[in-house]
Amino acid sequence: MSSIATSGPSASGRPKAHRVCTGPRSSVTNDLSALDFECALTHSVNGVTAIQPGQITTSPHLGVSEAADHTGVSAHTLRYYERIGLLRVRRDASGHRLYGSHDIQRVMFITRLRQTDMPIREIQRYFALADAGPATEPERLELLTRHREAVRAKLQTLGSALEAIELKIDIYGGAGCPPASTS
Repeated sequence: MSSIATSGPSASGRPKAHRVCTGPRSSVTNDLSALDFECALTHSVNGVTAIQPGQITTSPHLGVSEAADHTGVSAHTLRYYERIGLLRVRRDASGHRLYGSHDIQRVMFITRLRQTDMPIREIQRYFALADAGPATEPERLELLTRHREAVRAKLQTLGSALEAIELKIDIYGGAGCPPASTS
């Protein structure tokens, strides 16, 4: 169970929301390196919906190819993430990888961080801190806050670049403008 308390507006103008977790944590989110969707404000982040405990669409544990299909990340990349320590995937008696919901959630978050140009070393640092437990929350917050500011700066730069491109398109008669007359 969780509840949400709000306070004054944040820098974005929206009310600040604080998570308040009550009740026991599930075994899936008991590992602090997992995204804590049980105590998050929503069960999705930028269109990625969290897999709820016991709600995996195929089976409780996916093989590497199924995990690749489920996350949109190649099997090679999943193995790479394991090799560099971003994932610690269980294996069955035959040595085959078994990706659980925690692993899938972690891959989805890694994907979002990579899509926003966070370097692998910073992602490794984030998850090393997460694996170290709740005492590292301030450091994780600072790392993510810094990254958010870098993403915002990149968005502003991209917005300016898009405006310049749209201006050129308008000059050349594109975007719904009739072509320039040659007569």
